Amino acid sequence: MKYKKLLLCIVGILVLTPNLSLAVDKKLDRKQIYALRKKCGKSAAKYTKRLNLCGGKAKSYTKHYNLKLSACFVHISEVCPDDSYMEVLTDVDAQRDYSLFRMFGGSRIICYVGGRKCKNKDEYSELVKPYLTE
Repeated sequence: MKYKKLLLCIVGILVLTPNLSLAVDKKLDRKQIYALRKKCGKSAAKYTKRLNLCGGKAKSYTKHYNLKLSACFVHISEVCPDDSYMEVLTDVDAQRDYSLFRMFGGSRIICYVGGRKCKNKDEYSELVKPYLTE
């Protein structure tokens, strides 16, 4: 009987522990969130300065610290010398690309977000949006 109670207790702890840690992780105060976003901004600026996607004529970027994923994302857009257009979404700290959109002459497109193929710019924008808004 004692063994069954102890086993139930252990199972209860193992089941509840991940949920408790998630609850603690999500309860960041404003100062912590501000610090994470400020760090993300600095990391994104540093990352984009040294990154050269295609030797482009014009480069712009947006950065976002995603609280849900605990990741700093930078979304870079660049017009390339061959008149193609390119966008990339990267987790700056992990140095991991999440998306690629490249359009050649308006007709040929390469488009992936999170390993999923997309068909056009509108679909790409919708698939990238959750990374940049959460």
